[in-house]
Amino acid sequence: MLVVRGWSSCALADVPRAVEFGDIEPGEISSHGKCCPYRSRHGKFHVWTLWCSICGDWTGVPHPQFCLVLCGGDPFRASQPCSSRCSTTVLRSPDTHGAARPGARPRERPAPYDRDMEFPLSSAESPNLIALDHVDSTNTVLSDMIRTQWADGQPTEAFTTVATLDQRGGRGRLDRVWQAPRGSALAVSIAFVVPAEDVDLLPWLPLICGAATQQAMQQLGVHAGVKWPNDLLIEGRKVCGILSELVSTTPRPGRQVPTDLPVLVGFGINLMQTAADFEAQGLDPRTVTSLAREGVMVTGDVMLQHLLARLRDLWARALRHDSSVFDAVRDACVTVGQRVRVMLPGGDALVGVAVGLDAGGRLMVEAGGTTHSLSVGDVIHVRPAAR
Repeated sequence: MLVVRGWSSCALADVPRAVEFGDIEPGEISSHGKCCPYRSRHGKFHVWTLWCSICGDWTGVPHPQFCLVLCGGDPFRASQPCSSRCSTTVLRSPDTHGAARPGARPRERPAPYDRDMEFPLSSAESPNLIALDHVDSTNTVLSDMIRTQWADGQPTEAFTTVATLDQRGGRGRLDRVWQAPRGSALAVSIAFVVPAEDVDLLPWLPLICGAATQQAMQQLGVHAGVKWPNDLLIEGRKVCGILSELVSTTPRPGRQVPTDLPVLVGFGINLMQTAADFEAQGLDPRTVTSLAREGVMVTGDVMLQHLLARLRDLWARALRHDSSVFDAVRDACVTVGQRVRVMLPGGDALVGVAVGLDAGGRLMVEAGGTTHSLSVGDVIHVRPAAR
């Protein structure tokens, strides 16, 4: 497997030794690839590229869906196809890759993203996946699709997915703005169909999505926890936000009214942001993090693939009312056991100990000898309280 290195540099003379390939200079073409310096808002960087005989072009390494700004200079392993057009091949090490095609004209620099921004691995988990180069909001795209299809009497298939690495107008709970530099975060919206006889699962759905995200991250080497009702935290720092929405639909005249309920769930997962990225957004890096900051470098495609696999499993079991799913949600919830301060509508606050989740997924807070069961609509936010 090819080990690829990227270093931050402001002078071309600072290109370091690439142990796997020998000394290289900017733009030099060897029998296996070339060094492509390019400039971003972080300065000048050097990215090793290889010739792909399948794509018939020079391709950036790692996978183009990675943010190619390799802050810190840690090595990456190219375990993904070299582009979405080449999903059947994996880049090989120099001793087996072979020479570049004679007479090929390399690009000035590698394109950091595919034009179509496809997610080949995730598409295997969700055939109805729409990958967008950029979008204001994946939730808006999917909700419009759901309304149109349901109005025509054609309910949207469960796990229809809209994904991008460049969301420009995302919104979270309470209409909070959620934005990130292009390529640094995964924005994805997934459609669920809740049977009419299972409406009791509606308050559990965002929590199940949180547990699925927690399990997916754990498979990738990150230990996160679910903060009730809709965030994932790594040691107290937010890495993911989740927003669920029951989509209102009106059938066209003459169309049958579906009895099932369409719900979309949106995820915003921080993949590659640095502390400087968060500061530029006005966020305190001590309260937010990304998978990269936790030492795990994954593409949006790999993250989404794992998320979809865990979601399919947990949701299928939830529809069977498998109690182990709700146990998994409770186990993943790091809010339980904490002393919390719950801000309520109107400015009041409830301070107590979160003692568990009730049968409806509500947070139970014990305060002053009374246990209060709080639904998502009952609270503004829940935060740790001083003891």
